[in-house]
Amino acid sequence: MNRTTRTLHKWLGIATGFVFLGWLVSGIVMELPYGVRSAYSGPYGTADWGGVVVSPAEAALAATDGRATTVDQVELRRIGERFVYRVVAGEVTRLIDASTSELVTVDRETAVTLARTEFAAGAEIAEVRLMEDREPSYAYGPLPAWRVDWVDGRGSVSYVSVGDGSILRADHVTRTRAAIESLHTFAFLDALRVGETRQPILIAASIISLATVATGYLLTILLSAWYRRRRGARG
Repeated sequence: MNRTTRTLHKWLGIATGFVFLGWLVSGIVMELPYGVRSAYSGPYGTADWGGVVVSPAEAALAATDGRATTVDQVELRRIGERFVYRVVAGEVTRLIDASTSELVTVDRETAVTLARTEFAAGAEIAEVRLMEDREPSYAYGPLPAWRVDWVDGRGSVSYVSVGDGSILRADHVTRTRAAIESLHTFAFLDALRVGETRQPILIAASIISLATVATGYLLTILLSAWYRRRRGARG
């Protein structure tokens, strides 16, 4: 039993060790500072505020279809030469035209304009395409979204939500860092499309860890008993 317990403890320890190693390394990476964001591409020039005729209250009503919904945030922002309100109401975020109070859907041109506000001025675009499905570097943002690929030697990509205009940036460094950080929260399971089996996997990992600890204690007890018997035999 002693040999069987040692063998079991060894292999369980190796499996658990990889999990803890990934957890510790990813935790350290999460605490490292992020790099400096690319320069803002503005300014656009003199703003014509006369076109803003819709009040924040009217924008909030338009975004919630006139219902008495709690609005968390109303923000006036500029997209090119156009002013829009970004209205956040619970889990819903919408863009409302500040001149007409109409709902704004982010088309290809608008997506490029938004992406440029988060990127270096004058940067060249390689490709723009509409995404209906997620990918590893865009595992959580709203869909559909525009993917804007930049020519900068860093593999930079901007994801712009069609519904609310939110922007997510990614490049080789951030993708690598996100992959490492996902080991800490087990978010990589979502990227692997095993979200439905995430809980059973975590339970199995916990059982393996408990088994490692249990066999370790058992080995300690068995070895202590063996040493006592050995000393007794010598005495």
